[in-house]
Amino acid sequence: MSISEENVQQEPVDVLENEEDASSSTTGKKRSRVWDYFVKLPLGDEGVQKVRCNNCSTLIKTEFRTSNMKRHIPKCFINDQSAPPQNRIRLDQTVYREKLVISIIKHGYPFSYVENEATRDLHMFLHPDTKPITRNTTKRDVLKIF
Repeated sequence: MSISEENVQQEPVDVLENEEDASSSTTGKKRSRVWDYFVKLPLGDEGVQKVRCNNCSTLIKTEFRTSNMKRHIPKCFINDQSAPPQNRIRLDQTVYREKLVISIIKHGYPFSYVENEATRDLHMFLHPDTKPITRNTTKRDVLKIF
């Protein structure tokens, strides 16, 4: 092997090391896919970090977390006028609450079950018009049934 061939073989290793350094956590690289839908804005007067949705221009507080952005994406694209119309059945909130309370009574779940993030995410996934209820509302509804 000649000297020039050795240099060519070692160059890609150097390039990979530099790329690896660029992707390290110390560079502050945004790794979540939600950043594809949002633009980071400069800090506001109150020192709160906000982002703007690329689709609807809604401003969202982030505080360097992606939870609010993740919740916004399904809402944004469901309400998007350019999206194809969906034949969704309208949700009757009263029936939803009654069925939820009956399942809580039947299975002995705590009232706080309705405030669990996973429960709310599930209900929003099943029907985007779902209005979350609190444990106090659930308690009142349980007492009405009894």
